[in-house]
Amino acid sequence: MVDNRNPYDFEANKTYEETFVENNADLIKELTGTSEVVSLSQTKLDVFAGIDLLVQQGRSIVGIALRIRKPTAYKWRYNFTLGHHISKPNSQIHTVMNSLHSTEVLYPNYILQINGIEDNGYCADCVAIKIQTNLFADKYLKDKIITEEIESYYNNRLASYEFSMRDVHSQTDSGVDFFEVQDNTIIKQVSNVTTTSSQG
Repeated sequence: MVDNRNPYDFEANKTYEETFVENNADLIKELTGTSEVVSLSQTKLDVFAGIDLLVQQGRSIVGIALRIRKPTAYKWRYNFTLGHHISKPNSQIHTVMNSLHSTEVLYPNYILQINGIEDNGYCADCVAIKIQTNLFADKYLKDKIITEEIESYYNNRLASYEFSMRDVHSQTDSGVDFFEVQDNTIIKQVSNVTTTSSQG
């Protein structure tokens, strides 16, 4: 059963996210292999398409759905999330599945989840997970929806779907990158094959 209560303070969560982006543009550039970061927080692209950031890869502009978590959520540090139940029109499940219809709608090209971000936006000891949305949707998420397994991933208390990075990494053949970050510096990166451009 879905709990329709909202356990989060939306404004506080947005401020937390925006503080991270303002203070860590260089880290975001490194994690995404890009040269420019533009925040779209609370714009229509954020609200309706789930795109929190635009980043520049060469001459291409790429959309990012950003998710961050505090160090207190340590037990979920190797997970990434999609917010809101699939029954709701603002569920991130819908924005990710939109990547399978790229000629018709705007969608985030990547999900970037960084776990362990402090309130001031600093990343002392974090893990980051970058997921290419069209590959995740096609090779993993679509099957979970068709078989109705998707409900087993939903966490009522967090009002989000929780996915294990290890699970997704092993069950897809590309499009998943994992990073360890200390003191705002990437110290390790693991990729399942090579993340390909979602622009072509």
